Amino acid sequence: MRAGERTPRAIAALACWLAALAGVSAQSPPASGEAIYRSACLTCHGPDGRGSPRAVVGFATPLPDFTDCAFASAEADIDWFSVVHEGGPVRGLARHMPAFGDALSDADIDAAVAYLRRFCANRAWPAGDLNLPRAFFTEKAFPENEVVYTTAIGRGAEPFVGNEVVYERRLGARNQIEAVVPVDPHRVRMRVWERGVGETQACGSGACAVAVAAIADGTCASPVTVEMPGGDVEVGVDDALALTLTGTAQRVYTADLDAELLARLERAG
Repeated sequence: MRAGERTPRAIAALACWLAALAGVSAQSPPASGEAIYRSACLTCHGPDGRGSPRAVVGFATPLPDFTDCAFASAEADIDWFSVVHEGGPVRGLARHMPAFGDALSDADIDAAVAYLRRFCANRAWPAGDLNLPRAFFTEKAFPENEVVYTTAIGRGAEPFVGNEVVYERRLGARNQIEAVVPVDPHRVRMRVWERGVGETQACGSGACAVAVAAIADGTCASPVTVEMPGGDVEVGVDDALALTLTGTAQRVYTADLDAELLARLERAG
């Protein structure tokens, strides 16, 4: 390609980028997140948040679908803010996402991000701002669709190199999963992954559900002792499926939640 020439794809991508910036600079600062989105984002991301077709944007890189709650709810607002302010590469995303830090104020970007959140219409999905690192594990509260590869190197009397590959996939808004192994006709062993939290030491409602399922499929008979990392419980189930849960309980953690976090929890439903 000779100097000065442009491919149709490059021209279309440049037009998409310039249209976004022109929409911002051609007017005074918009008063709402919707107005900012329509002036700065609509050309590439479309009026419904699903992304404009390749014929419009001029490149093959898939655009995000903001109506996909599994995608749109995973990250915190600060990550969305960074991408809008600094451009896609700041978070390892495509260079086709331009930086708007010079064209939009911080308040404008906050308003635009708040509007983007509205494309996910199902409020059951927890907000990304609640995906907080857990205190005792270097892992987020709920998984994102990703593969995590880690390497550990140990030195000393028995040096080692260890590799671990973890595949994580978010199955829904607020899933709870129990993995159960029968031990004998009146005992099962259970591990539980609770929605929005990760693996927990015990779960009373999950233990009851496991006992009913084990009895229903003929694996166990009442009462059923459910072994969990945090302790054992016994679940009695009668013919009418009335449940009796017996076990010990102890306080393992105490925390105070500030007003802002409580407000976010309420908004998240």
